[in-house]
Amino acid sequence: MNNTMSDPRGLVKLQGLCPVHYRNHCFWSVVHSTYDTNMDEAKRICGENNGLPANVYNEQHLNDLMDDIRKKVSGSFVYIWTGMTVDVSTNAVRMRDLTAAAFVKWLNSGFPDRGESGLYIYVTTDASSSSQGMGNNPPAYKYHGVICEK
Repeated sequence: MNNTMSDPRGLVKLQGLCPVHYRNHCFWSVVHSTYDTNMDEAKRICGENNGLPANVYNEQHLNDLMDDIRKKVSGSFVYIWTGMTVDVSTNAVRMRDLTAAAFVKWLNSGFPDRGESGLYIYVTTDASSSSQGMGNNPPAYKYHGVICEK
């Protein structure tokens, strides 16, 4: 049997869904032109390829993810869900497994927004813009898509 086909990560690579690699994980983004993806939908989208909404591990990883997302943007910006959360009582940022995040790049000084647990990335088509980064809002908000990790 072909080892690539029996390995789900290999299958994702074959399908062209793995443009970003970090820590032996595969990352891909699903970007829509409309605000149609809340966190439940984001989990479903990632699950279609046995993935989960993604963690962001460091600044270079964030930059690589944003570069990939930029290639798929039909307007001038998008909001994209991650798998990370903000603890509503402490404002601590958590990875998907609830461990403390080692890296966060807030969109601006207004973040984190107390009481909002979902973490997203705001990406503009202008890679040099300083108005890009992470923010938080309720998971029920609908955004342009999700970054997935496997």
